[in-house]
Amino acid sequence: MDSPVICPIPHGRLVEDRLAPQNPNLLIAVHHDLGRLAERAGDASLAIDHYRKAIRLVEQSRATFSGESARIGFVGDKEVIYRDLVRLLSEGGRVEEALEFTERAKARALVDLLASRERFGPQEGDEAPRLAEFIRADELLAQPSPARTESEFARRRGQRTTALAKLSAATRALVTVETLEAAGIRRALDEGEVLIEYYGDGDSSLLAFVVDRDNVELHRLDAEGLREDVAELRAVIAELEEWEEIAVALHERLLGPFAARIATAERLTIVPHGALHYLPFNVLHDGERTLIERTSLRLLPSASVLALLGEPQAGGSLLVLGNPDLGDPSMDLPGAEEEARVIAAMAGTDATLRLRASATESYIKRAARNHGALHLASHGEFRPEAPLASRLLLAPDREDDGYLTVPEIYDLELAAERVVLSACETGLGEVANGDDVIGLTRGFLYAGAASVVASLWPVSDAATQLLMTRYYEFGSDEDVAEALRRAQLATMERFPHPSDWAAFQLTGQP
Repeated sequence: MDSPVICPIPHGRLVEDRLAPQNPNLLIAVHHDLGRLAERAGDASLAIDHYRKAIRLVEQSRATFSGESARIGFVGDKEVIYRDLVRLLSEGGRVEEALEFTERAKARALVDLLASRERFGPQEGDEAPRLAEFIRADELLAQPSPARTESEFARRRGQRTTALAKLSAATRALVTVETLEAAGIRRALDEGEVLIEYYGDGDSSLLAFVVDRDNVELHRLDAEGLREDVAELRAVIAELEEWEEIAVALHERLLGPFAARIATAERLTIVPHGALHYLPFNVLHDGERTLIERTSLRLLPSASVLALLGEPQAGGSLLVLGNPDLGDPSMDLPGAEEEARVIAAMAGTDATLRLRASATESYIKRAARNHGALHLASHGEFRPEAPLASRLLLAPDREDDGYLTVPEIYDLELAAERVVLSACETGLGEVANGDDVIGLTRGFLYAGAASVVASLWPVSDAATQLLMTRYYEFGSDEDVAEALRRAQLATMERFPHPSDWAAFQLTGQP
């Protein structure tokens, strides 16, 4: 049987004219299918062209879907288009382009979550009407054009561009896909820093982009059974069992193929994907040492965040909340209270200490704008079935119920450059379609923090108190990534099992 003949539509104009403003979702499917047909016919260039057009339409069309779950679901369903394009680009040796579309894939779900809600609560200042204007223009662009003309589409596109230009840089980056190009990612890294960005389908394929200031390398890794291996490592740590064997195996799988490249790195920056969001990378073991014994680490939700985070500032007042009174003695955290007292004493007159009944949700909402750093020693709850309901537990009062949820964190007017969440499971979030983790850490980054230290599992009072006091001791003259590393090493000497020292991760600026 003869091979099928692919008859591309010249420049896609017939398809565009007939379907584009009327049914963008159908047009996305058409371009994706045409791309797959072109691949089967061996025409990689044509396939790439169709995949690019499909992705452009995905990123334009999200506004037609009401409600955050519908938008995230829409984008997540289209994640396969990004994967097809990244795969094809990587197979063709177009590594930097593959990295750039990986970044766009990672950006989608959070963009839609934020844009679909405008803001999670009331806004003040000029940004509120500007954001409302942009979202109206964005939705208008995605709606079917009654005139069905290119001029009408161009007019609406111009309105959106004008509205977008009025937004602040931070807001603009969160409501659009304006990711860094590969060269921009390289420039944003420090000398001696290596960034590893993972991307794959979560089952069989996994790519690792290894980036420094000079170049980008691509490595294809084995993803088979990866979710189960990550879950196994977390389980043996939680059950205080022997952990080195699985940590060595994961190190070999995830870092081994480019071990020589990262051997001399002064710091590793890791952009996880899928199940790797739940992996404590600091525990990975090369057979001689854990990763944290070799270098400092930080995590990022995407490499493009490098352009958005503010620089941590030296000094600034510290707000410390510890052991909030939750009305249940079984929920008291005496170690967290002692931790809060010690840390506040270390900061001296630059610290404000709030304990027990005074450690309220309403207080942090009022005071967050007045402090350069936050330390919250309390309970945290991660709710995988409803990630936006994940919360920090603080003392209730007449104004608030004491549950500081993710939406309320997004709405904080945060002046703090650094945030430490000395609580249980504060670093967790749900990996939504599109690989976005919706959790407490992301909320504080959006609210304005440059760096967030949070935990991946429940932590003991005694070990946490030691780790946190060491962290603040070392942090007075070190960057926060190195301070956390040294604090974990000091805690490891007294509490050698990783259940006591490995939970805390730094996300954001070092």
